[in-house]
Amino acid sequence: MLKFVKIVNFDVKKDEIACVLEARSISLEYMCIKKLIVIYQDFLNMFGTSLDEDLKILRSPTEQAKLTGNRYNALIFRTE
Repeated sequence: MLKFVKIVNFDVKKDEIACVLEARSISLEYMCIKKLIVIYQDFLNMFGTSLDEDLKILRSPTEQAKLTGNRYNALIFRTE
């Protein structure tokens, strides 16, 4: 994902192509990491429950019994 964001933000005039494959430009790395944080945070905010809430559901036998198979698998996937 980081390489994709690097390619999208790559400046042909300022950066070398090697900057995409390796960490050679601190400014490009910093800018891309900041953008990835926003992308991942937006993704996580799309879910109705937080990580802590998901873990509580998975740790509680009574709550687990209420889950469908798809919901259980989704919670396992998200928490990992």
